[in-house]
Amino acid sequence: MDLGRFLNDSNMLLTRLWWTEYKAYHLLGQARYPYKPLAAIYRDQNRHVRAQVAYAYRQCPITGRP
Repeated sequence: MDLGRFLNDSNMLLTRLWWTEYKAYHLLGQARYPYKPLAAIYRDQNRHVRAQVAYAYRQCPITGRP
């Protein structure tokens, strides 16, 4: 096996391992999420909606401007 292919395969393996660990870590948090206090869920929901509206406001052109 040549060195270039070996490095490419090794990099792919490390990348896969990293993403698997990342996904497993976040799945643990999602499994516990329904048991959070209702106020915390509403706070997170409000934060996400505000972030989406702010993004849309920045990215979408406003029609009808003079």
